This record gives sequence, C-alpha cells and structure tokens, in this order.
Amino acid sequence: MNLVQTPKSKRSKKLGNAKFLINWCNWKLSVKNLKINNIKEDFNNGLLLIQLAEIVSKKKCLLKYKEKPKNKRENTENCSNALSFLRSLGVIDTRNLAINSNDIVNGDEKKILELIQSIILKFELLRFSLSQKTTKFGTYNYLIPLESIQKKLLVWMRRKCQEYKITIDNFPSSFNDGLAYSALLASYFPESIDITKA
Repeated sequence: MNLVQTPKSKRSKKLGNAKFLINWCNWKLSVKNLKINNIKEDFNNGLLLIQLAEIVSKKKCLLKYKEKPKNKRENTENCSNALSFLRSLGVIDTRNLAINSNDIVNGDEKKILELIQSIILKFELLRFSLSQKTTKFGTYNYLIPLESIQKKLLVWMRRKCQEYKITIDNFPSSFNDGLAYSALLASYFPESIDITKA
C-alpha cells in the first residue's frame, strides 16, 4: 500500500483534522449556545477560548478579562489570560506545546489546532482516568495517572495504524496531518475511507 502524500492530499488531511477539531469545539461550546466557524479567527480575542476551557474543566476562570475587547492589545491580554488559565489546568506543558497569546491573536492555525488537541487529550482522557476497585472493604474510585493512559492509548493507536504504515510517535504532533485519524477510522470502518487516497 503506497501512502505517498501529494500536496493536495496533505491539504485535505489538514482540513479534515481542522474540521474534526472545530466540530469537537462546537460540541462543547453548544452548552452555552456558542459556536466557532473559523479556527484562525474565532479564538483571536480569547473569549471563546476561555469559555471552552471553563466548559471542559467545569471551573471558572478567575483571571480578569475584557468581555468586549476593543483592540488588539485587549485581545492579546485576553488570550494571555486564557493561556494562563489553561496552564493552571495542566493543558499546556511547554515541553510539548509552545504557544503564546500572539499566536492566537494572529491566527496561527497550526498552533491553535495543537492547543485544541492538547485540551482534548487533557479533558477527554481524564474522563477515562477514573477506575473502580472492589476489595473486601468495599468499592472505591481511584485516579489512574494521565501519563499511564496516554502511554496505553499510544500503544493501542500504534497497533491500529501499523497496517497502514502510519507512525505514531507522540501527542499531538503525530495527528497534525490527519493521517492518524484517517487510519484509525479505516481500521474500524474500512468502507468509510480509502486510506490509499487519504
């Protein structure tokens, strides 16, 4: 199976990845009747990013921000506060994600998509990190370390994608071009996607 990417196929994977991430954001934002259409523009004043972080974390951002920013400086301050909030939630780890407020204000699509992927990894994986154990003293919940879950998830994804010769190294960079998402989808629903054309 030849998976040589043409510039057109790389663009379509990037668009598919962006569409998936926009849909996830809209699914979360819909609880407050909010929506994004353009990943490069709709987060640039920081407000929707703060709203998204509050929704997924179920915590209120205590940092002050402008609810109606009027200029680029206020947009930058809001984005800086949004990133500080996400940092406090453990979403942003500078070893894995280098992003600043100007990246968001200026619409750096790649960095914004990586940020959203990090939010998904943190809060969607966290939902599955609670486990139950029953002993003679009763049943109790315990937290599985997130790193352990990520390692198990990477092993599972590598297994699923290896038949398509897709290399999964880490989160989120292995998912930037959309190939991993396509291979994962094809492993479960082969009729839904022709991975050779993905």
